[in-house]
Amino acid sequence: MVGVIGLAAADQRRRDVRAEVRREAPDDSAAAPSDGLGRLLFTRGIEDGVEAPDASADEGLPAGAGALILAGGFPEVFGEELEANARLRSAIGAFDGPILAECGGLLFLLDELDGHAMCGVVPGRGRMAGRLTLGYREATALTGTPWLDPGMSVRGHEFHYSSVQLDDADPAWRLRSEGVQRDEGCVRGGVQASYLHTHWAARPEIPRRLARAALPVAA
Repeated sequence: MVGVIGLAAADQRRRDVRAEVRREAPDDSAAAPSDGLGRLLFTRGIEDGVEAPDASADEGLPAGAGALILAGGFPEVFGEELEANARLRSAIGAFDGPILAECGGLLFLLDELDGHAMCGVVPGRGRMAGRLTLGYREATALTGTPWLDPGMSVRGHEFHYSSVQLDDADPAWRLRSEGVQRDEGCVRGGVQASYLHTHWAARPEIPRRLARAALPVAA
C-alpha cells in the first residue's frame, strides 16, 4: 500500500499522484490526496475502495502501508490541529517504509513549524518567512533513494513562503536556475524531504520505483 498524505493539495496534483501510483502498483495500492486539512487516502487495491482518514483527527496509519507520499499543501495554516494529533504524528515518526515529502510535506516532517510540534522525522525547524520563493528548477539528485539514483536529473518548481533550518542530513538536490545553483532538501535513510515539486511526467520511473520500494514493507 502506498499512502499519499495531502495537506490541502491542489486538484491537478491529486490527479497526477492518483494516476501515477495506480498505474505503477495496481495490485497493491493506490492513493491520492483529497481537499481540506491533512487528508490521507488509501486503498488496498482499486476494487477494495478508499479509506480517507483525517490528519487532524485519525490517530494512525492504515495497516499494511508500505510507503508514504506527502505531496505538499499548507500545514502552516493548520499547525494547531496537526500538533494536537500526537498519535498520528508519532505513527509517521515511527514509520519504517520509504517517505517522499514535497514542500508542505517537508514542513510536516520537521521537529516543529512556527512553534508547533510536527512529526520529528527530519531534524529541523520551519518558519513562515513572509517572502515568496517561486520558480522552475533544474535539479540533480545528490543523495540516492530507492526511487532516485545519485546524478539523476529532473525538473520541478518551488512555491513557498516558508524557510527551514535542517540539522545533520545529506542534501537531496542541487538546484539550478538562472545561472545560480544551491543544494536543497535532505535525505535520511529512506526519507527524502524537499521544497522541490518534481514533474513526474518526464520521469515516470520515479513513481514506479517508489511503488516497487513499498511492496516489501507492505507484504
